Parts: sequence; structure tokens; C-alpha cells
Amino acid sequence: MPSQGVLDRQRVGKAILAAARSHAQEVGERLQTHLAAVLEDGETLPDVTRWPLLFARLLEARMSELVAVDRQILAERIDHGEPRRRRDDAAAEVYRHLVQLRRGFDVSFGPGSAEKLLGMTGRLPADPPTLALLGTQVLDRQRELLAGGPPRPRIPGVKLNLEPCADALQSKLARLDQALEEVRRNELEAQATQLLKNAAVEACDRTARGLASTLRGWCHLAGLPELARGLRFPLNHRRGAA
Repeated sequence: MPSQGVLDRQRVGKAILAAARSHAQEVGERLQTHLAAVLEDGETLPDVTRWPLLFARLLEARMSELVAVDRQILAERIDHGEPRRRRDDAAAEVYRHLVQLRRGFDVSFGPGSAEKLLGMTGRLPADPPTLALLGTQVLDRQRELLAGGPPRPRIPGVKLNLEPCADALQSKLARLDQALEEVRRNELEAQATQLLKNAAVEACDRTARGLASTLRGWCHLAGLPELARGLRFPLNHRRGAA
């Protein structure tokens, strides 16, 4: 379904189109009569009755362009929902892994070990990009511990293998990074489409206002002020709102 701003513009635009087509012949003939009286030798009049119809076609084209880009935005929103879901799922996996890792380090090496050895301070972030940064930092610290030899567990005789844990985190981070990149691409695509829509909105509004004002002016010039009084259209859209 079109956005409310587009629906409003369609409603107003259709009223302007109907007025332009309804009054084109009568207003045009009156204008031609008036203009014929001031023609100089060798000059000819264009078919003024066609002008409102041509501008009506222009407005119709602008409205069609706006509707098309509005539909494109709606389709992109639907398509982009799945990548965001994958991002959120991947972030949830990383979050759970880091929670378990912090608990495991504090149990195995003593309270505060996760903060000291892995740099995990305070509450874990819920924002996926920030969580990915923290996860990468924790993974790097784990790799450093593996390279230099992990600390001894608090319980004598217990041996801990940190490598599978680091590998699991790396795998989860890779899925999260891939999902974040896809979401970023979608956001750039959405921004580009929104720019197209903003331009279409501006063109549609400009044409609608111009045609409505011109129609009123033609009616006055044609000596038909009663028609001009009936051509009042609610064109008070906020710029770019659709």
C-alpha cells in the first residue's frame, strides 16, 4: 500500500488533472479569442486548448514516477527484513557465548579473571556492531593467551583447552560480521532510493502547484473567474514529506 504522503498527493493530483481536462477546451478557446485580437501581421496562435492537457500529462507522469519509487521503497523494506533478522540472531549467539565465556573464566581462574585477561568490563553491549567489536577484542586476547600459555586454573590438576572456545567465538563473529555487512549494504541502498523518492516528491509537488496556479491564472485571463474560484487544492505538503 502506498505511503500516506503518496496517497495524499494522488488524491490532490487527480483533482487537478480532472480540472485541467474539464476546462481545457472552454478556457483555451476564450484565451485564443483574446489573444487573436493582439496578433501582429504574420503571427499565428498555437492551439491553446492543448496546453492544459499537456501539463496534465506531465503531472500524471510525475505522479507515476512517485508511485513507482514509493513501491520500490516498500519492496526494499520487506527484502531487508530477513538480513536484519540474521544480524540479530548472530548477535544473540555472540552475546550468549561471551556471557558463558566470562562465567567460565571467573570460575576457572578466579573472580575478575574475565575482566583482567579478556578485557570484559561492565555489561555486555546489546548493539550488534559494538558487540562485534568487543567480541573481536576478546578473541584477540584469547589468541594471545593461547600463544603465551594460559594461566593455571584455580583447581589443581584441571586442564583447560581454550582453543575450541576461541574457534567457536571466531565462527560466531564471522557470521555476525557477514550479517552486519549485508545490513550496511541494504542501508546504503535504502538511502539511495530515499533520495530518488525525495526528488520525485519535489518534482510532483512543483508540477502540481505550478499547474494549479496556472489553471487559476488562465481562468482569470479567459474572463472566467467563477472557474478560478473553484480551483482550490490543498497543496500544503511539507517539503519532501511522503
